[in-house]
Amino acid sequence: MKILVLLSDLHDTLGGIQSFNRSLVSALRELSRSHGWTLQILVLNDSRPAPTIETFAGSRVRFMWAALRASHTADRVLFGHIHFSALSMGMPDVEKWLIIHGIEAWNPLPRTKRLGLLKMDHVLAVSEFTKDRFVDFHGFDPRRCDVFPNTLLPLPSRGGNPPPQSSPIRGEEAVRNYRRRLGLPDGKMILTVSRLETSERYKCIDRMILAMPAIVKRDPRAFYVLVGQGTDLARLKALAAQVHMQDRIYFAQRVSPDELPLYYQSCDLFVLPSLEEGFGIVFLEAMAQAKACIGAKAGGVPEVIEDQVTGRLVDPRVPGSLEKQVMELLAHPARRRHMGTAGRERFEKNFSYPHFKRRLGHLLRSRTHQSPERSLAA
Repeated sequence: MKILVLLSDLHDTLGGIQSFNRSLVSALRELSRSHGWTLQILVLNDSRPAPTIETFAGSRVRFMWAALRASHTADRVLFGHIHFSALSMGMPDVEKWLIIHGIEAWNPLPRTKRLGLLKMDHVLAVSEFTKDRFVDFHGFDPRRCDVFPNTLLPLPSRGGNPPPQSSPIRGEEAVRNYRRRLGLPDGKMILTVSRLETSERYKCIDRMILAMPAIVKRDPRAFYVLVGQGTDLARLKALAAQVHMQDRIYFAQRVSPDELPLYYQSCDLFVLPSLEEGFGIVFLEAMAQAKACIGAKAGGVPEVIEDQVTGRLVDPRVPGSLEKQVMELLAHPARRRHMGTAGRERFEKNFSYPHFKRRLGHLLRSRTHQSPERSLAA
């Protein structure tokens, strides 16, 4: 079997979809070696080619023609983003699978992309929530959808840093050492890792900034670290100054892949109160480091955080709810540690890379060409 994989990004940028794609490619390579499959991967926005990977540095025209040509010798095409769906209309009658992640899957689509969905034989959604929203919005047959959750790709230690998933740190001295390397103070550290785009204000990071005065009043040594960059950064910095928290809120804009695990390992609590997450891979990154998490009781987040077990679920739109849960967990270190340990166990049981690879192999071997009439709601 020859599998053609169409991806938006892989190695050149950071983000949830990019992290998923790296795990997908790694698992497909390992499965291909085991089963004798042939793999061809086209990546639209990357510029560095690699074995079995052809990159196009953002050239949509070259990517489109290469995808259409390659589809004529493929047995199965995996579309890594819904925005590629229009390409399916120019492809022969091969199996076409679509991977959906989040809000892009339940937004209106141009007619060509919507028609392209008619050609899809199967859909893999990263969460039950994403699947249900996609089915409701586009009228897709739910019998042709499977839930295929995110994972984290195990990475070896680099540059003396600890492995990102294995061996969560223990001990206050280790935390102090990491914070010194990052230029962060002692005290109770709250962490958020997220894109900071104006178009993604549903992540409700401003609610966390507005909660900081009450949190600092309760615990004067508490501080907030926000890792990320984007078009909303200036507004969020201004908001921090407006509530007089500019000395308690640290914006880390350019964090390398080697440094990112240090932020997770240095924090006392991870928080992302996003209302529209299709999954929330950053919660996995925190859970892998045995950190308690606070997320919104919305989107796909409740499928990742087990409320009262691995963290807390809140409605950030309810005044006082977010700061109440943050202050409560900051005040009870034993409870945080217990939740962090439970989160680590949940990650290993449900979201580990070996589980992801086994699930992918099962889906690719068991699902065959779908023949029922394809239809979408009008």
